[in-house]
Amino acid sequence: MKYFSLAAGVIITATLVLLLSNKAMGLVSDPDIFYHLKLAQILAHGTILREFPWNHYTIFTTNYMDHHFIFHLLLVPFVAVNAFKGLQLYLIVQAAAVVMMFWWVCHSNRVRTGVILASFLALGSSQFLYELNIGRAFIISIIFLLAGWWLIKRRKVFLLFLLSSLYVLAYNAFFMLLILALSYCIANYVLKKKFYFVLPLSIITGTIVGMLLHPNFPNNLFFYWIHIVRIALCPPPIPLGMGWNHYDLVGFLKDNTLIAIAFLSASIILIKNWKKYISPEILALLIFSVLLLIATFKSLLFVVYWVPFALLFSAYVLDSYFYTMTLDKLKNSLKQFWQFRLTALIIFAVIIGCSYYSISTALAYLRDATPANAFKGATVWLIANSQKGDIVFNTDWDQFPQLFYWNDKNYYIVGLDPTFMYEYDQNLYWKWRQVADDNPEAWASAGAVHNIIKNDFRSSYVFLENKRNPELKKFLETSPQEFQSVYSDSVTSVYKVN
Repeated sequence: MKYFSLAAGVIITATLVLLLSNKAMGLVSDPDIFYHLKLAQILAHGTILREFPWNHYTIFTTNYMDHHFIFHLLLVPFVAVNAFKGLQLYLIVQAAAVVMMFWWVCHSNRVRTGVILASFLALGSSQFLYELNIGRAFIISIIFLLAGWWLIKRRKVFLLFLLSSLYVLAYNAFFMLLILALSYCIANYVLKKKFYFVLPLSIITGTIVGMLLHPNFPNNLFFYWIHIVRIALCPPPIPLGMGWNHYDLVGFLKDNTLIAIAFLSASIILIKNWKKYISPEILALLIFSVLLLIATFKSLLFVVYWVPFALLFSAYVLDSYFYTMTLDKLKNSLKQFWQFRLTALIIFAVIIGCSYYSISTALAYLRDATPANAFKGATVWLIANSQKGDIVFNTDWDQFPQLFYWNDKNYYIVGLDPTFMYEYDQNLYWKWRQVADDNPEAWASAGAVHNIIKNDFRSSYVFLENKRNPELKKFLETSPQEFQSVYSDSVTSVYKVN
């Protein structure tokens, strides 16, 4: 049964990723994947970037850091020949890996319920299933955390040191491993009056070593400050990416119904049988899951972390519950066979219904995307007609990854995160917004707009998307002395700055 559940979990997850990625073939729902593919291609040629002039008016100009370094290294063998086909294969392997890691954590700790629940990891949350299909570093980060939990529970200090060092190189969510270890230490202190100082100490030491070994040291230290403190903890008064939006309760329950039911059920069982079932492991996972849940309502990107650890907590509790469930207790709970059949039917119907919703919602997210070659025509024109290093005034920060992927001959004013420009120069940021927000009332004259683009940003071209900037497109076309239309298709337009 245990190996059957592993095979089922891997096959279900890999098949879902294959089917959904095929359904969304040619579409890219998260533009950052273009940046990841490009960095992997650059690494494939043996180059580790120390500078990043392509994000010309952001902190990356002077303090570049590849905060997905190991993730990009892992992508290299997959994307070296065909980027998008290779990405699809990578997503399948990555999805199988996270299920296998979840299964292994449960199996090695004799959590039999978790071994079975591994099959439902990809079905319980549309957000988690969506994340499995878009090629970001979150899934790698979750694999690190699950491996970290396995090492924390066994108090493998040296291996925890090595893992935390690698985690720093993989993704900048490395601080979560320390929070997980502290949760375990606190749980042990509460229940057994023991605090394993060596666990957080090994992680802190490994984290420091990882920071020092990062190829972009010491720039990474400044980047951690910006990304963890200035964006995550103390966000600036500007619009951020969708991942930083708040999660409302209704949306959360709709997107994560199965996981929420399992987590709530396990929590109720634990509260009612606290003395009977509580253990340092269960309390630690409860603390960590609750912290992730709080973070999720502040920023929806944390839901991807909450899903596996809420399921892991549920598995621990449910395993304790079913382990003590004798046949007599089961008969007393379900006194007649029809009650058992009805209960089983309801559970089965809920699983099928929630799984269908998760799959259909994730597919809808994936299809609500930009064609992978949407900017290719404009970038081909720029490659053929511009000078190396010419600056392109892009009107939205999320355009950058696709522009950079197709055309690294030119530089762009902003990308990856608007905070990077805001922290670089707030005055420039608001001037960019003045032009790019598509509000004609903010444009005093064609000369004023031309002065901002030409003199403040030293840009030679303007790139815009027709549907996102219809007013700006109209404005530029009616200002021929300042701006010359040089390229246009159904999606994008390029204007030369005179």
